[in-house]
Amino acid sequence: MDLSGLCRDPSFEGALGGGIEFCRAVEGLHPAVALKRIEEFLRAGGSCCLHRPVLRPEYCRGVFARSIDCLWRADLLFMDECWRTDGGCRCICFVVDAFSGGLWAVPLRHGTALQ
Repeated sequence: MDLSGLCRDPSFEGALGGGIEFCRAVEGLHPAVALKRIEEFLRAGGSCCLHRPVLRPEYCRGVFARSIDCLWRADLLFMDECWRTDGGCRCICFVVDAFSGGLWAVPLRHGTALQ
């Protein structure tokens, strides 16, 4: 049985669903193939399914803020396509307080430091 051919074949129903769906589809097609062999094939790394699930890290570093107004995050959103209908505001400045989660949005006519 050619597992790598099945894994890369878009017409095979298990190729688009990730590891678990691939195992179920192969078991339905060829019941004599052991589940352990399929899992070892998927873990080999050289061959993967067409749309493999995204691997997320187990540990994410948290943000530590001692009090309100201690740590801020800011982002600038450019509204170039619809600035004529929004009263001439080309940018929106978003500011988030990391401790409280408070959000402030300020419309800006230009995205420069002078404003």
